[in-house]
Amino acid sequence: MGVETPILDKIKKVNPEARVIQNFLEWLEQDTGYVIAKYYQHPSSRHPCPTCGPYSGSPLPVNSSCIRCRDVGQIEVEGASYIGLAGISKRQLVYKFFDIDEQAEDRERVAILEEMRAAKNA
Repeated sequence: MGVETPILDKIKKVNPEARVIQNFLEWLEQDTGYVIAKYYQHPSSRHPCPTCGPYSGSPLPVNSSCIRCRDVGQIEVEGASYIGLAGISKRQLVYKFFDIDEQAEDRERVAILEEMRAAKNA
């Protein structure tokens, strides 16, 4: 019978391109020290840190450290914006580029394993 695996089939199809992108992202980080960043724009002064989450204390000055995780470079002023770590892994970024659903991939892998177990026990 066989389990249908459209996501795993797609991953196999885009694998050569995905490897090039993954290699580039690794080179970018390891050889140049650059990281993937994101532009954040806050409507209020109560969003201190994408690393450790919401904070209800008083606003922090530009380029200060988060008082909880000590992540540097967070901006806490009314309507402020800043550039910070994107909070996405290289794998997640590649999957997002190719529109691959990680949870669907996991479900397909589990379905394959269950089918294999069922066949072994039959």
